[in-house]
Amino acid sequence: RCFEKRFFYLGSSILMRSINDIDFLEKQEILDSKPVVLIGSGISLFHPTSLMSGIGFCEKLYAYIFFEDEFKEAKWLEEEIVNIPFEAFMECFPHKEKLPQLISKMFLKEAYNVFHELFAQNLLNGNFQSIITPNYDLAFDRALADLGHTKSIVGQEDVQKFNRNLGGVYFKIHGTADKENTLTYTLTQE
Repeated sequence: RCFEKRFFYLGSSILMRSINDIDFLEKQEILDSKPVVLIGSGISLFHPTSLMSGIGFCEKLYAYIFFEDEFKEAKWLEEEIVNIPFEAFMECFPHKEKLPQLISKMFLKEAYNVFHELFAQNLLNGNFQSIITPNYDLAFDRALADLGHTKSIVGQEDVQKFNRNLGGVYFKIHGTADKENTLTYTLTQE
């Protein structure tokens, strides 16, 4: 039972529980409880969003850094890369002052896919208490806006607007690509 059956992580590599491991009655109980849903970068892999996941970014960075033949034999190193959080890589970036602009440029994309739309509809229909995402991209933002949703929290000033009524809120806990000053991208910032 994931946090009293109300909390699921639907990220690029971790699923706290497979939907196949949950029987029909338990699925119904979860939906009836109006779960808070945490959705990671895996949701934005699909067309037309087609963005890279945090792990995908780390793999590309590995390939860029260790392109020489002498590293080809160090397969163990490549396999370990997927265990290093995106934020740990960013912590070591030599020009941290450039990261907000780089991240914003990479993730400033509004095209949403069927999964964004499905989750957005469920939030607006009251089937979910809230959606939480560490994603920088604007796909959920656009899907929700197209459906008339206006309760998004990116920073502390946004919390004040909804402090008494947090139901149906979309939380972007690592900031948003269209506001560089909101981005959280290193372990130090966490």
